[in-house]
Amino acid sequence: MTSEKNLSQTENVYLSIREEIISGMLAPGIKIKINDLCKKHEVSLGAVREALSRLTAEGLVQSEAQKGFKVTPISIEDLEHLAIARIEIESICLEYSIQHGDLDWESNILATFHKLKRTPERMTENNKITSPDWEHIHHQFHLLLVSACPNTWLLKVREFLYAQSERYRRLSTHYDDKSRNLAEEHEQLMNAVIHKDTALAKSIIKNHILLTTEIILNAMKN
Repeated sequence: MTSEKNLSQTENVYLSIREEIISGMLAPGIKIKINDLCKKHEVSLGAVREALSRLTAEGLVQSEAQKGFKVTPISIEDLEHLAIARIEIESICLEYSIQHGDLDWESNILATFHKLKRTPERMTENNKITSPDWEHIHHQFHLLLVSACPNTWLLKVREFLYAQSERYRRLSTHYDDKSRNLAEEHEQLMNAVIHKDTALAKSIIKNHILLTTEIILNAMKN
């Protein structure tokens, strides 16, 4: 029972710290104070260290000899390289998913898109903070699009890249381009996937990622 409780604590603190990094609550490059995390999450030193080791393997945290842990820094060059990698992997996963997707897969995409469209992106109309509900459904929508891909290794790489790009995107949400119609982009992508138009779907996801990258780059440069 104690062992199960420890595993649960480790998993919970891992997920919490991961979300804090991706959301920007733990800023890029900042030194991670392990004792503070232990107190905040009310867990043992071992649980926090294990969580940080997992996050190091995911590239979200860096371990420095004699210095401890820090949140992985961000850079313009890293974002540009990340976008190129994401486009390639996302396109491959999307192509395989379209080839293997069945009626249940299509139904789940349609249902999740409906939720995404009906969920406000911002906390309030004039608020620059993105709604956690929208963030969750947005992640589920993009995940479902590629979920029929049978290659689990590709999906693991894809999730790794997605998490890294989310960190950049969330740090720049308050700089978002008001002329951009995300709902329309998502609907176009969904329609291309449902109609199994692979070439169009790959073109849309490429432009979707490039436009997001351009907005983030402008935010970083300013």
